[in-house]
Amino acid sequence: MIEASRLLSRRVEAAGTESFFFARPAGFDFTAGQYLELTLPGLEGPDAVHTFSLSSGPADGDLSITTRMRESVFKKALATMSPGAPLNMQGPFGAFCPGREPGRPLVLIAGGIGVTPMRSFIRDQGRSLVDVHLFYANRTPAEAAFLGEMGHVAATTEGFNLVATMTGLAEDADWQGERGRVDLAMIQRYVAVDAAVFYISGPPPMVGGTRDALLGAGVARERVKVERFDGY
Repeated sequence: MIEASRLLSRRVEAAGTESFFFARPAGFDFTAGQYLELTLPGLEGPDAVHTFSLSSGPADGDLSITTRMRESVFKKALATMSPGAPLNMQGPFGAFCPGREPGRPLVLIAGGIGVTPMRSFIRDQGRSLVDVHLFYANRTPAEAAFLGEMGHVAATTEGFNLVATMTGLAEDADWQGERGRVDLAMIQRYVAVDAAVFYISGPPPMVGGTRDALLGAGVARERVKVERFDGY
């Protein structure tokens, strides 16, 4: 069903990344990890429509999406919208909804802006997070949306562990976390992979490579869920 909404505000989250906040239509309910489809007025054809994972939690008053600000027709139009501007949304869609299996660690693996559905889940769970691990890869801390927020959750919630890793830092850069891509060896330093359930989101090469590494290590296919962010 197509719903009318309007832009409320926007906020810079990291270098080149912004969140956009929209009025929530009456009765618009969703599960953390789902996405919606936005249609902007004044655009035509495929350029008028874009899908985004929701970065807000299901209990938040407004809806938000968080995106890299590219030079696409849609994103340039989105960047010029003023608060109050109308738009249409449709959804929610998708089944990439992190869930618990009793007795198994829940491992969330995000590359770049693939953190958005993970952030929605973490906001939804709050202090009920138990044995949840977020592996979060970015080029640099400046480009890592919600890194400070995730660090705060890890520092104040016993059941949540953040493993942040940077792939583009100079060797002498001041960084206390992990370095390099999320690979099997890194995951195994923190989690027993044969016991865990995995949700992976981000660029297709990162998602495919991480999934294949886990399957190659003997993780059952049904315990590895993926969401590819194509052309984000």
